[in-house]
This record gives sequence, structure tokens and C-alpha cells, in this order.
Amino acid sequence: MNGYVEIMKNAISGYRDQVKKTRAEQEHIMQTYNETAAREALDKSAVNLAKARREAESAIAAASHAEYERAKSWATLDASKLTDDVKLLDMGVTPKQFGELVERYHDNYSMLTALTRYAERQNAINSQQAHGIPKEYYTTTNIPSLQGRLNNIDHVTRGAMSMLDMADATDAVRYNLADTAIEKWGMTDGEQA
Repeated sequence: MNGYVEIMKNAISGYRDQVKKTRAEQEHIMQTYNETAAREALDKSAVNLAKARREAESAIAAASHAEYERAKSWATLDASKLTDDVKLLDMGVTPKQFGELVERYHDNYSMLTALTRYAERQNAINSQQAHGIPKEYYTTTNIPSLQGRLNNIDHVTRGAMSMLDMADATDAVRYNLADTAIEKWGMTDGEQA
């Protein structure tokens, strides 16, 4: 699990724990307090829960912002990050070798940029030579990009906020579903198994 996802999950879990504690307190208040005292205690309880919600939202937003800045920092061209493998592009690589290079350099924006430009050139040449239907194609859809990373961060952040909404569940069915969903949120399929 990514660091920022873990921060978000901890905020969601912490809020869910607060919801459970607050619901138990509210049940106790309703059973033991007179109407006036109960209303006052319930109002205070609701204020505390709203504060916990705002804190969880702030933690999620801060983690999202920090990851957004890391992504923008990652997407900086830096010639010192070009490796000797860039020389292979001058010699020519097969689409399979190209894919292996993409995997190897998935965190190196400078190398990925060089690889993307190589693929675009090769695909244009291959299309011209084959009159529109290239024999070899260098796929660039699996190359990490800044926009892809930013879209992923936005997606994860929206998911975290949805989990906060789910954490408020009080009816029996959604209550149990919320616990399971929150427990598994942010995990890969392999981590959930």
C-alpha cells in the first residue's frame, strides 16, 4: 500500500472507530438521561463527531496534496537520470525489449520520456513503411505519465471521501458492509487474499 493511501486509510479507520464510539455513547445517553439532558449530551456528541469527520477529511486532503506535489516533482526532466540504456534506442530495440525497458524505468521520468519519444518515432516510421498497418507496434499506453499519476491520486482521494461517507453507516446491513469495505480499502487484490 502506498504511503499516502495508508495515511488516508488510517484517517478513515480512525473516523470509523469514532463513529462506533459515538453511536454507543448516544445509545447510552438515550437510555439513561432525561429528555433535556439527553438532547444536550447528544448535541455535544454530534459536535465531537463532526469535528472528527473534519479532521479525517483534512488528513485525506493533506495526504492527497503531498502526493500530488510528489508526482509533479517526479515529472521533471533531468539529464543526469538518463542511463546508458538510452544508447540502445539509437541501435534499435524490439517492442518486447522496449516493454522491458519501460518496466525497468517506471519511476524514472527522464528515461520514460526518452522511451515514449522513441516509440512515437518508431510507430510513425513503421506506419509509413507498412502503409498504415505497422508490422511492429511500440505501445505507450502502459508508460506512467504525470497526468496518469494525478488522475490516480484524484481517484484514490474520491474513494477515500466515499469511505468516510460509508463510515457513517448505522443500519445493520450497511454497518457490517462498512467495516469490511474500510478494512479492504486501498489494498491490492493480492493483499486482500
